[in-house]
Amino acid sequence: MEYGVLSVTLIVVVMLYELKRKSISIFLWVSILMFFCFGHISFMLFEGYNPKVIDKASWFVTLFCLVYLLSRIALNRVSNNEIILVEDNTGEEVCSNDNRFAEICFYSLLICTLIYCISLYGYTGALFDISKSQVYSFRYSNKWVLITNYGWSIGVPTFLWYLLHGNKLRTIISAVSILSMSFFSGTRTQLVVLFVMIALYYLYHERRIKLRSYIMLICFALIGIYFMLALRAFRYDYSFADLSTISIEDINRVIMRLDSQKSGDLYLCNFFYGIIDIDNNFDGLGYGAGWIRLLLLPFPSALCLGLKPKDICLTLGLLFGGGNTINYSVTPTLFGDCYANLGMVGIFLGIPWAIIIYILEKLCARKTCCLRVFFSVTVAWALINIGRGDVYNALAGIYYSIILYWIIMIYIINVKPVRFVLGKQRDWS
Repeated sequence: MEYGVLSVTLIVVVMLYELKRKSISIFLWVSILMFFCFGHISFMLFEGYNPKVIDKASWFVTLFCLVYLLSRIALNRVSNNEIILVEDNTGEEVCSNDNRFAEICFYSLLICTLIYCISLYGYTGALFDISKSQVYSFRYSNKWVLITNYGWSIGVPTFLWYLLHGNKLRTIISAVSILSMSFFSGTRTQLVVLFVMIALYYLYHERRIKLRSYIMLICFALIGIYFMLALRAFRYDYSFADLSTISIEDINRVIMRLDSQKSGDLYLCNFFYGIIDIDNNFDGLGYGAGWIRLLLLPFPSALCLGLKPKDICLTLGLLFGGGNTINYSVTPTLFGDCYANLGMVGIFLGIPWAIIIYILEKLCARKTCCLRVFFSVTVAWALINIGRGDVYNALAGIYYSIILYWIIMIYIINVKPVRFVLGKQRDWS
């Protein structure tokens, strides 16, 4: 048990170090604290798993954190990437290109939300009779769903942009679009991004974080966790047809039942333990498949002649799903992903992860105000998913978002502005 305490302590130390620096990676370590530490502590206290496996997992986590922390300290001596979303707390001058950029992304968010909901209605026949199985089958029904998701994702940061710059109408519309997409798709990470942006507002809106900001961040984190659990409970036991009959008490009972089974996002360490238990003895594990896939990220799988390995999350879906499931994925936390790639040697992946965080910090410290806000949201959201263990999809999301943002910026620079009238625009000149 003492090894487990040491591992959790190191995670907290790293998290406090990143918080002190106001690094964007704080979202990675908060995610790890939530998705790994809660379950890890629970299994240590109530002996829900083989103690030898838990000890080995604890040693892996401890050594990984030490390697990561030392690498981060070394890199931070080279450069300090400070992220400030609004200068001097008074609001910096926003150029017309920034406003046009945000406006295009805002309409992308709004249109893609409408397209998704209308398409889902056309696929199921009745929007409020949708079940979890129907949503899953719709998700893989055609390529336009994926395209819509990317268009929606690049528009998500408009909530924070308009919150920072006082446009209440567009802030509300952006929030409703995010909540609607999360609710109808049943995707919890789409709900989490709303709380991520609120946290970003309190972390980087001011040069110094005040006590009130810490209290607000903790409150929003707890609310976000509850809504994640509630959405999962709703997906498991109900459909939209039950909305008029279920109560908060019903949802809470399902949350408690699922928690007693030690499954779900708060117990993702269970999969990490399972990988250790079989010592990576499963086809697709142990040879760095996830990192090979990351190196080939810019190239579509169809063009890689079979060289691009399957996503490790899908490999683990076959492992823990009995080998006969389709499109079932398992996220084993970042630690589980590192172990699934290289076994105990995976502790040294703390070095490339420190480098990746350094690069992402540079990305979020852009001089252009709008890009700084949009990149910060995109990266923070991805880091939450990386903490869960969904590494490839999260980094792919950053990669494709960067491409789309630069395409929009090039368009803005080279094409005359088009006037939109939805929501009053503030004059920043």
